[in-house]
Amino acid sequence: MIEQPIEDVPGVSRAAHKAAAGTVVYLTEGGKRFAAIVPAALAERIAGLPADALADLLEDFDDAAYARAARVRAEAGEPLIPWADVRARAGL
Repeated sequence: MIEQPIEDVPGVSRAAHKAAAGTVVYLTEGGKRFAAIVPAALAERIAGLPADALADLLEDFDDAAYARAARVRAEAGEPLIPWADVRARAGL
């Protein structure tokens, strides 16, 4: 971990203040994201996680996003797959 006074990094103040307010700010190079400025509370929560716990957390984020998307589809009237069909497709 590195701590850097904002006064020592020209041009980053606006982005840092946006991040402090809850916005994730992506830093890009050649049009590709390579780093991000995130709210300090988020960084503090993940900074001490071991690699396997961080991998689990990222998987949980993916699962939550999939569940939210499924809920939106269901609320929009997309037909649901009956549980018996799900089990049959999975060979259970």
